[in-house]
Amino acid sequence: MTIQHRTVDIEAASELWKEDLSASQIAKRFGVSRNVIVGIAFRNRAFFPSRPRARNCRPHESKRAPRKDNCNARPQARYHNHPSPQI
Repeated sequence: MTIQHRTVDIEAASELWKEDLSASQIAKRFGVSRNVIVGIAFRNRAFFPSRPRARNCRPHESKRAPRKDNCNARPQARYHNHPSPQI
């Protein structure tokens, strides 16, 4: 028995998912939007095993430039042209 969505064979889509195709690639094969595939995967988790998130796969060391040591410096006043108040 084949489980089907209106236009998507869920078991076939799950096989493509297990072959590491993205939701967009699977959607193109079935002629539907990416959100249809994501929704089917969400509702049928037994057929679609979870994958690690791409943003969590970043290396731990950052390649950013080192931060300047102005963290404890007092911020400069933005407006210097105001006269001081007269008491």
